[in-house]
Amino acid sequence: MAPLSLPRRMLHWIGDYWYIPALVIVAIVGYFTFRRWRGKSGEDILQPVLNELKVIQAGSQVREMQIQMGTDAAKAAVQEKYKAKTIALEAEQQAKVKELEDDPVALAKYLERITR
Repeated sequence: MAPLSLPRRMLHWIGDYWYIPALVIVAIVGYFTFRRWRGKSGEDILQPVLNELKVIQAGSQVREMQIQMGTDAAKAAVQEKYKAKTIALEAEQQAKVKELEDDPVALAKYLERITR
């Protein structure tokens, strides 16, 4: 029987050990996919999610105040809490704050989001 040619032997090897090239390909794709996260801690990666959770929490706290104390008292509490932060806002952001004054929950969420 004549010896098999190199390409044919390679095909037989790949047929028998297909999982080795597959693992190499997965490792290469994984390296390039997750390369941008190298050097970052888990907290850095999750920081946008944590910030959004704080925004949601601020909104729910104001909604709870609104239920217990009324809309006017909740609006006053939000304006007092973010008083120092609203002074430093740009004109466009000031206009948005004026627009949201009647909705304390939306105002709290907006101010929490832009002051992060």
